[in-house]
Amino acid sequence: MLARHPNHQPITQIELVGRTLWPMKKVQRFCGLGTWRNVPVVDADTWRIACNITRATERRAYAYLKRTLNLNTVTTSFIHFRKRPAVATARMLKIIKNQKKHLDL
Repeated sequence: MLARHPNHQPITQIELVGRTLWPMKKVQRFCGLGTWRNVPVVDADTWRIACNITRATERRAYAYLKRTLNLNTVTTSFIHFRKRPAVATARMLKIIKNQKKHLDL
């Protein structure tokens, strides 16, 4: 979700394969990671460079995602998350599924 071009379009897995020079299986594994705990620093840095992410923009992007996806805080555009969490969760899963289809093309 954080890997984006300067025009805010998502970077596809195929583009990441070309940028990192890793096999597709490794890129897919990195796309599915929930934490960087067991990732070697060299791989993490290669991944960040391929995704156009610096440590500063990574923190800013994570803060944005945490703020907008947190059901306990009220934000302007995601207020429905707090009012109807089941419906909002279903919508987010649909958005993520559509995003995944877009990335896999």
